[in-house]
Amino acid sequence: MITFLCDSSFEGLLTAVYFAHREDPPRRVVSGASFQTSIGETLVPVETDYELYGKMESYISSRCGVDCLMAMYRAYLSGLPGIEDAVFRFFRVALVKKEETPYMHLHPDVAPVLEAQRTVSRESHKMLGFIRFRRIAENLLYAAYSPTANVTPLVAPHFADRMNSYSWIIHDVTRDIFAVYNGKECVIGHSVPGRLPPVADIDADYEDLWRAYFDHVAIAERRNLRLQMSLMPKKYWKYLTEKQTV
Repeated sequence: MITFLCDSSFEGLLTAVYFAHREDPPRRVVSGASFQTSIGETLVPVETDYELYGKMESYISSRCGVDCLMAMYRAYLSGLPGIEDAVFRFFRVALVKKEETPYMHLHPDVAPVLEAQRTVSRESHKMLGFIRFRRIAENLLYAAYSPTANVTPLVAPHFADRMNSYSWIIHDVTRDIFAVYNGKECVIGHSVPGRLPPVADIDADYEDLWRAYFDHVAIAERRNLRLQMSLMPKKYWKYLTEKQTV
């Protein structure tokens, strides 16, 4: 078994997929974050090549279709164990089936990527409604959240389009990833430019008013916590303004 070891970035993954595709089976692709050695394997570390990544991205889009490339990317964002090799196997099928691949839900080498993509897409859609911003400076908004998947690259463009009159920061606390928007462009990384102001409630009175409204608008006799948790999963409540104590 030849094992290609890449870093945890999507650029690194596609670089490893390129080299793994050129070898004869058996081979697999893993990342350093989830790698476990096994007896009898040949380990091949892969250095991320951004030029090669760009060529692979263009090749997959033109040869297999943009939907295949996006399925691979969203599945990668799931961070599930073994997802790198699942993306590689998906890629091998897509080279043959091309645009048909995203519809092959029962194929054993396609289904794991499609399922991971659906999971990430569902969560990113939920986050568009669950992310709550606080004003931490006169001209700066801040939102912390802890998504299960790495959905920040998917939700940031939405807020850059809808809230383009503000400067804001979206902070994935679990992965310590920041999406920073300055009113013109959005950058995603593991740090923020300059010094982040203390996270203080400048608009605390408005937040208290919103919590009071949320608590009193419902009809007590028709309160259904089970239904509420199905629409607003409890794992996200920590950062929802309306679920905090006044």
